Amino acid sequence: MTLNGEWEFMLIYGVESYLEMPSEFVAEEQKVNVPSSYRYFANGIGVIDEYELYNVYDYPSGWNDAETGIL
Repeated sequence: MTLNGEWEFMLIYGVESYLEMPSEFVAEEQKVNVPSSYRYFANGIGVIDEYELYNVYDYPSGWNDAETGIL
């Protein structure tokens, strides 16, 4: 069985890891593609003059600020 496809996804900002499930799941408006990373650049690598080189799924740029997420 493959788990590939679009999944509902919730980002968690401001923490490096999250060990407990939040009391409420609030999914992002856009789904995440599995397999892929919701973060498409690290420390500016992958962005050239506003062109997002590695953003092949067109994920929102704000997603790069989240350290972890829940599928």
